[in-house]
Amino acid sequence: MAGLEFKSVYKSFGRTVVVEDLNLSIHDGELFVLLGPSGCGKSTILRLIAGLEYMDEGEIVIDGRVINNIAPKDRNVAMVFQNYALYPHMTIYDNLAFPLKVKKVSAEKIRGIVEKQASLLGLTELLERKPRTLSGGQRQRVALGRALVRDPSVFLFDEPLSNLDAKLRVSTRAEISRLQRTLEATMVYVTHDQEEALSLGDRIAILNEGRIQQIGTPEEIYDQPRNIFTASFVGSPKINLLEARIAEDRVKIGGNSGIPMADSWREALKDKTTDAIVIGIRPENIFYERKSGDDLAFQAEILHTEFAGDRHVIFCRLGESEIRVKSGKAAPSAEGEKMELFVNPQNCLLFDQKNEKRIL
Repeated sequence: MAGLEFKSVYKSFGRTVVVEDLNLSIHDGELFVLLGPSGCGKSTILRLIAGLEYMDEGEIVIDGRVINNIAPKDRNVAMVFQNYALYPHMTIYDNLAFPLKVKKVSAEKIRGIVEKQASLLGLTELLERKPRTLSGGQRQRVALGRALVRDPSVFLFDEPLSNLDAKLRVSTRAEISRLQRTLEATMVYVTHDQEEALSLGDRIAILNEGRIQQIGTPEEIYDQPRNIFTASFVGSPKINLLEARIAEDRVKIGGNSGIPMADSWREALKDKTTDAIVIGIRPENIFYERKSGDDLAFQAEILHTEFAGDRHVIFCRLGESEIRVKSGKAAPSAEGEKMELFVNPQNCLLFDQKNEKRIL
């Protein structure tokens, strides 16, 4: 396998810049996830690696070799597409064997390679069938197998689970993770699904409008977001973002009289010229009972609740803002009622309202 590096890569379509100054190193044997909303440039980055698009500026390096001017077929990368891209008139065996036939590999060697990968993916009993007779999950495994037989330097996955139902997404996700560990393969995985990204990735890059917002482990991305975009894009239910102002050593949210300034906040804000901040609070960090003497208390009004199986998500009004709270299986109060909520300052994130970067 091989490492992958981007050096000041730019790509535009007409006047629209879709990848801007991309500098990124992906380690040998790493499952690296590109996560972001539709149109952020993540699939374009994958196509640049594969040679299906050509960059305007910069370099892409695989295993120490600059691949800018190398034809797609000679880059030794394998791509798994969202729509499987199987040949409908061929059997599963022939679909798996096709990349090797193109390379003029002998029939005997092809059979050995195909049977090995089919066994690894649980496809042995399906080799004589046609793609139309398979389920979505089985077709995706065939697409994986066709990439595996090529023994590429880098595997590319372009939202491979989007066409599967929820149950199959979970099982196929586990299959990809197991394969990656078994093969110690370098994989670049594109998705807009944060659950896929957090569960699969060794590291994740968050993209927005063609630029990387943050790179880190799943834990770093979730617990230590560098800006408001990253904080709001990752997490379900979505993080609560409350606009606030610092006045007379108190934090004022909306039109309320304010809450006392926490010592840790005062220290973080002492050198800041702005008094306008955004407080980020994950829904799971808000409680109905005081947990410690340092907890901050808020008065909120319940708007409505959503049942989510093992819990309720409660939507409340706090000043002019709406916040989400994760509850237990039993909803604590009825809609329209007032309730007191508690949060520890240590569980809050502070952002600058102007530049949207994290302060604390």
